[in-house]
Amino acid sequence: LAPDSATLFAYKYHDLDGNGQRDAGEPGLPGWTFCVRDANGVNVGLCQSTDIDGFAILAPNQAGDFQLCEVAQSGWANTDP
Repeated sequence: LAPDSATLFAYKYHDLDGNGQRDAGEPGLPGWTFCVRDANGVNVGLCQSTDIDGFAILAPNQAGDFQLCEVAQSGWANTDP
């Protein structure tokens, strides 16, 4: 990441066949929340929900190392780490 800016991209999709990768015809999932944490695992106060196509763009206003973390939803299990 550039020292003066950072942009993180998230994409959430429905893995219909459970193979851990996005295949043709597997739709994006809207309404899933992703949050940014710093290198120590502390939430930096920046969260964004995915849009109608399953995309979220997060731009921390500080330089550094970040983790993008998904907020789990009941009834779902990740197939793609």
